[in-house]
Amino acid sequence: MHTAFSSIKDYNGDLALAAGVNYSFPNRTYFRDSFWTIQPIMKVDPKFAKNQILFLSEGVHEDGSCPSGVMKLGEEELAFIRGKRNMLPKKAKEFYKYEKDWWSNHHDSGGYYIILLSDYINNTGDLSILKERFPDGTVLDKIGNILKRYISLDTDNDLLFEKPFDSNDWADNVYRNGAVTYDLAIQIKAFEEASLIYDLIGDKKIAEDIREKYQIMKYNFNEKMWNEEKGYFNDFIGDYLEDHLNIDTILALLFNIADEDKKRKTLNAMERMLETKNNKEQKFEDWGVMSVWPFFKSKKHLFSKSVFPYRYHNGSDWPYLSSIYALVKKREGMDYRYPLTRWWEYSLEKGWINPVEYYSPIYARGSLNQGWSSMAATLFL
Repeated sequence: MHTAFSSIKDYNGDLALAAGVNYSFPNRTYFRDSFWTIQPIMKVDPKFAKNQILFLSEGVHEDGSCPSGVMKLGEEELAFIRGKRNMLPKKAKEFYKYEKDWWSNHHDSGGYYIILLSDYINNTGDLSILKERFPDGTVLDKIGNILKRYISLDTDNDLLFEKPFDSNDWADNVYRNGAVTYDLAIQIKAFEEASLIYDLIGDKKIAEDIREKYQIMKYNFNEKMWNEEKGYFNDFIGDYLEDHLNIDTILALLFNIADEDKKRKTLNAMERMLETKNNKEQKFEDWGVMSVWPFFKSKKHLFSKSVFPYRYHNGSDWPYLSSIYALVKKREGMDYRYPLTRWWEYSLEKGWINPVEYYSPIYARGSLNQGWSSMAATLFL
């Protein structure tokens, strides 16, 4: 809880969540990091979420796109960016399409925004937030724009969006394209939550239309992404089939998108393959929960830290994901202590007294006091 609440920063009068000590300059807040960091805060102070939602709203654009994060810049910083932007190469401009964007057009951000908004409304009953106005429309307008963008990215008429060949989601050192289980789970959950929001404001026709799309998406997802031979969901189906087990597919279970018969099969596979105490094929005995096993097949789809096995998105333990996995195991009546506590035990063995972003037995750890690693606290609240 200390990590969650200490992530709250005052950006010149606007409160929002920082990601961690390695992510503090320039001033910015992230869509996905804040979504998971705010989960334990929501249990104690749900009204705080309004600050975060309104801050993020500046990054929800009229075309429905959202960046990885939203920067809070002073006038001098804005003037500097405006003056230098035309000097940037084309590729760099794609990263900063709008001046407050921190890495434009991340495919998980919009879905997280809608789910967080619905969670806030459910916890507070505050529907007035939907009328908050920005230069490009109200918060309610932004919900509609995000949903329209998802549909516009569907290329094969199954209502599931196809991700371009980019690294624009939480796995930002991996080029995943096509149908990506993690991103689709967020899309589908966002449609479910959006239908509930429209129900609450009495717009039953729009709510029913969105709900029908949600049901179709859910069915198509289970048909398309499930790997019966492996007994779990494929990571992605794009340039090639990545059929290793990725812990981020746990979102399909967390959000109740996976069919009931697929939930226990997936959890059994994760217990067997990702919990290192049970995986005798990986080389370093008992050190936590791996994010993937086996490693990514295609090196051309990897860059920077994730090129290396056991490192970053290619096998490290990410405590926020381990905690989500623990939460689902608890909900399904399985032993959840190992994924909940092993990363913390390992951290203490190494002398890390603040929740770590990620780690592996052979590479340097990530940031300390990492906001979303406080997700573990939700299991105690």
